[in-house]
Amino acid sequence: MPKQTFFNLPVEKQTRLLEAAHHEFSRCGFNEASINQIIKEAGVSRGSFYQYFEDKHDLYQYFARKLGENLEAAQKAILPLASQDLFSYYQKSFTLMLEDFYLGENREFYRTMIANRDYRLLSKDEHHQNIEKRLQEVYDSLSEEKYRFESYGDFRLFNIILEGAVFRIIGGKLSHDEVTVEKINQIEAQITKVLTWFQDGVLKTERK
Repeated sequence: MPKQTFFNLPVEKQTRLLEAAHHEFSRCGFNEASINQIIKEAGVSRGSFYQYFEDKHDLYQYFARKLGENLEAAQKAILPLASQDLFSYYQKSFTLMLEDFYLGENREFYRTMIANRDYRLLSKDEHHQNIEKRLQEVYDSLSEEKYRFESYGDFRLFNIILEGAVFRIIGGKLSHDEVTVEKINQIEAQITKVLTWFQDGVLKTERK
């Protein structure tokens, strides 16, 4: 977490430092990223940098968290959809994630983060807390008469299984080095098929 001195900076100077971090982390990932290059581009001294952040890891975590907030905000905006149709909500949520990670303006950062497995540097506790909060909000919006979840635990298990299937599709079909809109569309079609199986089952006829 940045020190208070960072938040005391003019917004323009904060933005300049974060943009420099964006360029450097996207270019080579965390391990190879140079603080000297970041502060040179941002136009700040090395001493000033350490008044803003504890170290490079502190900056990386904060920057990645800021990017994640954009996706979280987009997913929160579609939350009302869950109360109408849970599976339409999941479809839209997965689409937002795909577009953000593979087609959005931060795709090079995510490409490097995934390739270098730099996501392991992020705070797991905070990440899990954010996931739990989002799941609870989705669950609270659901109609008890429409779905068979007897508790939040049921819904959480359902979500683990569904996301596991979807992420397996994404991981097996797509790398950042070969992303095209056509491939994204193909993956979205497969996700739609999986969601249909979850919603309607895989049997063509009802059991007697």
